[in-house]
Order: sequence, then C-alpha cells, then structure tokens
Amino acid sequence: MMLRVVITSGPAADAVFELKPQTATTIGRGDDCDIRLEDPRTSRIHCRIEVAGGRALLEDAGSSWGTFVNGEKVEQRPLQPGDVIRLGETELRFEIVSNPAAVTWGPSSGDPQANADAAPSSPSASSLHDPAGLVGRTLHRYRID
Repeated sequence: MMLRVVITSGPAADAVFELKPQTATTIGRGDDCDIRLEDPRTSRIHCRIEVAGGRALLEDAGSSWGTFVNGEKVEQRPLQPGDVIRLGETELRFEIVSNPAAVTWGPSSGDPQANADAAPSSPSASSLHDPAGLVGRTLHRYRID
C-alpha cells in the first residue's frame, strides 16, 4: 500500500508525491520543504502530513492563509482517500494505492493502463464513486480496463 498526494490544480498540477512511512512530509514554498510549491499564497512551511501505521494526519504549520480539507479550514485532521487539500491556490488530492505494481505502461501507446490483476479500490473510495462503472471508459487519454 502506498500513500501519496497528487497536485490537481496550481502551478505544479499533475505532480505526484509519495508519502514515506513513519515520516512527516512538509509542504510549502520554502526551500527546505519536502514538497515545494511555487504558489505565493502558501507559507514557507504551510503544513505537514505525518504518516504512521498506514494512516496520514494533516497538520497546519501556522500558515498565514490556512489549510483546508474538502473546503473546511482545519488545524489538524486525519486524511481519507479522496480528500482534497487546498493550500493557497494549490489543490492536492490524498490517495491510497493498494497495489502500486498494478500501474504499468502500455506497450504501444505509452499511456498508463491498469493491470488486469489490480486490486480493487479501497472501500472509502468506492463509497464515493463506483469504480466498476468506469471499466471500459476513456478518461482524458487513459483507458480504464
């Protein structure tokens, strides 16, 4: 199982960062942050995500503008798959990948495609969306198999 954040909007959109087990990952615009954002509305050290025991805890680091999860300003909050974190003008999505080896590169297209042996989505994620309904569809340039 891999925990990660994906930047969904802002200057670094589409960047993916793995969250290492038993560590605290700092996020902000400062040079010493683990995830450095080129967003002038983020603080030098805006927040941190601490990973322990397969769970992630988000904590605001005294930011000027605040840290928001799913539109709600928070000081500290456990993260759930699909949570959207907003820092300044940047949004990140928290994800749990249950089988990191399930993502492979297609032989001819160069697009990532799901392996047929991929593990199903976590129950939390499937309660928000029905992933089975996406099988066979194309989203952007990716085909869901």
